[in-house]
Amino acid sequence: MPVALAFALGVLSLQQFSELPPWPLALAALLLALVLFRRFPWLAALVAGLGYAGLHARVALGADFPLAWEMKDLTAEGRVVSLPDLEAGRVRFAFQIDSLRDGEAPVAFKGRARLSWYGEARPPLKAGEGWSLKVRLKRPRGLLNPGLYDYESWLWREGIRAAGYVRDSDQNRRLAIKDAPLSLDPWRQALGDALDAHLPQGAAALIKALTIGDGNGFTPAQWDSFRKTGTNHLVSISGLHVGLAAGLLLLLTERLWRLSPALCLWLAAPKAGALAGMIGAFFYTALAGFLVPTQRSLVMIVALLAPKLLAREVRPWQGFALALILVLLFDPRAVMSPGFLLSFAAVAAIFWGLAGRRERGYLLPLVRLQWVILLLITPLTLFLFNQTSLLAFPVNLLAVPWFSLVLVPAALVAVLLFALVPAWGLGLFGLIAPLFTVSIEGLQAVAAIDAGLLEIAGRPLPVLILASLGAAWLAMPMRLPARYLALPLILPFALWREVPPADGAFEATLLDVGQGLSVAVRTASHLLLYDAGPAYPGGFDAGESVVVPYLRASGVGRVDRLVVSHSGMDHAGGVKALMARMPVGDLLGNPGQGIAATPCRAGQAWQWDGVDFRILHPGQGEEWNDNDSSCVLSVSNAAGSLLLTGDLEAPGEAALLSRQGGTLQTSVVQVGHHGSRTSSSPAFVAALAPRWALIPNGYRNRFGFPAPEVVQRWRTAGAGVLETADSGALRLLFHPSQGLIGPVREREQRARFWRR
Repeated sequence: MPVALAFALGVLSLQQFSELPPWPLALAALLLALVLFRRFPWLAALVAGLGYAGLHARVALGADFPLAWEMKDLTAEGRVVSLPDLEAGRVRFAFQIDSLRDGEAPVAFKGRARLSWYGEARPPLKAGEGWSLKVRLKRPRGLLNPGLYDYESWLWREGIRAAGYVRDSDQNRRLAIKDAPLSLDPWRQALGDALDAHLPQGAAALIKALTIGDGNGFTPAQWDSFRKTGTNHLVSISGLHVGLAAGLLLLLTERLWRLSPALCLWLAAPKAGALAGMIGAFFYTALAGFLVPTQRSLVMIVALLAPKLLAREVRPWQGFALALILVLLFDPRAVMSPGFLLSFAAVAAIFWGLAGRRERGYLLPLVRLQWVILLLITPLTLFLFNQTSLLAFPVNLLAVPWFSLVLVPAALVAVLLFALVPAWGLGLFGLIAPLFTVSIEGLQAVAAIDAGLLEIAGRPLPVLILASLGAAWLAMPMRLPARYLALPLILPFALWREVPPADGAFEATLLDVGQGLSVAVRTASHLLLYDAGPAYPGGFDAGESVVVPYLRASGVGRVDRLVVSHSGMDHAGGVKALMARMPVGDLLGNPGQGIAATPCRAGQAWQWDGVDFRILHPGQGEEWNDNDSSCVLSVSNAAGSLLLTGDLEAPGEAALLSRQGGTLQTSVVQVGHHGSRTSSSPAFVAALAPRWALIPNGYRNRFGFPAPEVVQRWRTAGAGVLETADSGALRLLFHPSQGLIGPVREREQRARFWRR
């Protein structure tokens, strides 16, 4: 076990490198591990993990999309390799590119791309189909904000090396190509379509999620009920489901095998059961489309069952260690996956909960085991997601056996029958559909109790390690006289608080929300939010996906004042989601969307914790177009000032300068209108003379912001220019005695070799 953990630590450490070591050095690490293994096995495993993960990453990075071809019209030929995700006005899908051309000239790239196809007139897509598509691609890029989910990390783990969209073109056409080896995608698509056509929405969505790994059929309200009840893990195929299928087949095969002495002479029943379990796990993984989490689960199950097939006696923790090593050999990137961490933590919790216990009955051991799992998993869940459901324990106590012993087996039997005789399979699906409908409705009813979520600020890793050790101590199978000593280990995790700025200081974070704007300004005891980022119909909402999670991860439970610069949806789009999820003291500006607010007017001012806030634009009685009506806010203290300008353009800038008597120096400015040519007039730039000019923009945005001449204008004025597209979120601290600290670039703080 220590060797396996050391190997995992080596693999994990490599994933944190900002630059990959040269391949000769990685190879030398493997050779060094061989030399060290006999005398220092732990150290050898650590070095081997570093070397192996380094070589694997070198191979995986070879498929990078060429920068020179970003956002150019190209022709891609390949195959749809995921079930298409249909949303309002678009479909999103994974596309395996086999060839890429610029006209007739080949482009050196093959690999998996994540594509969106917009418009209602697009043809229907099916998994497994071949297509020739006119596309625009770029290297995959995610938003990067402190304490939030790292989408780029997910793209790296999934092997997605390009992202983009399909262009409307007469050249888009289906291709006649052979099915990929071992691919069940066309059949999975047919099953999903049949379920949608014949079953109620809730039942169809749940059956598809539990069989073919397609969770796109759930409504937002249904996903919310899973989150509130802590049952997300039950509706997404994971090690629990694959292990369940393997375990049921193993037990059933062993029982039936023992009925035939001849079969037992040919192959022992335990071996037959182990083989059947492996085969069942493989076919369930194939049924789920070989999703990355199910691949890991398959490797883990093979590792656990192989000793039984080979008639080798292996203790549970030895099997656990073997599975850990094999999964990481199969794909070292898995070590960064929350699913990987939670799966292995859950298995470890089960082993820990069962060790040394000999209890009779069924109910009490089940309750005790569920309690041990919850106790050991909760610190990790809070560390990864900053929240957990307060209903998780009682709901999972009933839901886990219900899903495991009723829903999943029933769905898999119906799938098998559908594969043999589709009409009979659909008939069976119709018979069992009420079970799934009742399950969905039951979870929604429980979620309506609204017991709430336990939400916490982000915790540092050492605090998590202490809490995990404390939880393990509390869950020890033997009665220990000093069990209460575990509490000091858990208390730092429970009591941890983010330290707010000192009195008289303020911290400003320009969030990475893509092509939009949101700035959080925090003083010693107050939080102001300037704009809430973009929102798109049926798609991304920065208020829900970035702003609220960031505030919660920062330990903020309330927005004291929300200032909305103007009603543009790239600035005000996230307001509704923000107000629905977090208390807002008062609202200043023009959010539109029928939301009441106090208008912004020059002269409005207040002070919080020794920090001054002043509205500088628009003036009293002035009427402007939407962009030039932007509410301009100045935040200042003894260390300097921050000027937030929204989408202010040249006419508004001129009026603002006139109102200020031509002088408006500031330390840091948020560049107006994302660096558009219509903003940042020469007179305005010269008057501000900032140290830093910060541009909120999306990577490779369709507007081409910022304009090169605007960037140069700010630089000529002596300002350092930073863009959120390149830097991620930007953090500044204005401290009255230490001066201006920052900007701290999130992409620099979390630099990794796989970021592009």
